[in-house]
Amino acid sequence: MLQDDFRLRLANLALTGRLQDAHKALRLLRDADPTLWLCNLKDRAPFQPDCLARLAEGLGLAGVQE
Repeated sequence: MLQDDFRLRLANLALTGRLQDAHKALRLLRDADPTLWLCNLKDRAPFQPDCLARLAEGLGLAGVQE
């Protein structure tokens, strides 16, 4: 669950325009979860479709790749 929280924080940083902080956070998340991609997010994040879309938007802004 810690990674879920971290993904939410990362997306929030990006969606609020704090891209430098989001990029730093992404480097930490990549160390903990190198297999995180937008294409496999729905299998790894237990959210409703609308929330998942917003999460994917924020993670994409932060630099998570498709």
